[in-house]
Amino acid sequence: ALLEEEFYGTLCSAEGKPVVHCVGHTHIDVEWRWDRRQTREKIQRSAATAISLMKEYPDYKFMLSQPELYRYLDEEAPEKFAEVKALSEAGRWEIEGALYLECDCNLTSGESLVRQLLYGKKYMREEFGKESRVCFLPDVFGYSAAMPQILKKSGVDHFITSKISWNDKNKMPCDTFEWRGIDGTAVNSILIRRPIKKWFPLFILPTFLCFIIGFIWPFLQGIYLSFCNFNVPKDAVFNGLSNYQKAFT
Repeated sequence: ALLEEEFYGTLCSAEGKPVVHCVGHTHIDVEWRWDRRQTREKIQRSAATAISLMKEYPDYKFMLSQPELYRYLDEEAPEKFAEVKALSEAGRWEIEGALYLECDCNLTSGESLVRQLLYGKKYMREEFGKESRVCFLPDVFGYSAAMPQILKKSGVDHFITSKISWNDKNKMPCDTFEWRGIDGTAVNSILIRRPIKKWFPLFILPTFLCFIIGFIWPFLQGIYLSFCNFNVPKDAVFNGLSNYQKAFT
């Protein structure tokens, strides 16, 4: 009865089919193979695209981390920043991530990690009235074993990451788990899997097909196989962009 009410009754439709919630997101490296000026341009374009989609699809929700990016948006396009704040107040734009910046966690000192959380959460609270409780770090190459303790003491209960699934030697056995730190402090953690098969030979395809076949498709398969109910046929999940769009019309 408990499983019927709390799981199937809450997370599944009346027909017993799973309900999937999709939230848009864009990952922006503040500095990688471009300078800071280009990052300021990227956040303006990304915010404008997300806002446009939200106007077209009233049920569409979007999530963006990193207060540093919001600061750039406020400085470069204050009218867009005002729209983001309004969408956040309406519960459609999610302000999350906890850290001020999606930072390196191998070379970074404990003091620096504490300050990342201190200033990140402070910005989200003061600018948006949101108390971030999720550390979102999808694209870093390692983590300090002190992080669970630092996260918990900073009021962060959940940790989401992805990059460690790219390791071709040491495979993480779980997707959803408790990460225990040096002192035994545990934080709820989710690992977003990388593609489940080898990269497609991208050089033989045009750019768009390279991206879809070589990256997006296997990545979605990896997520599906990690979290799916195996009694649900794949056709119910991977039914093309046309059906995806129909869900919003």
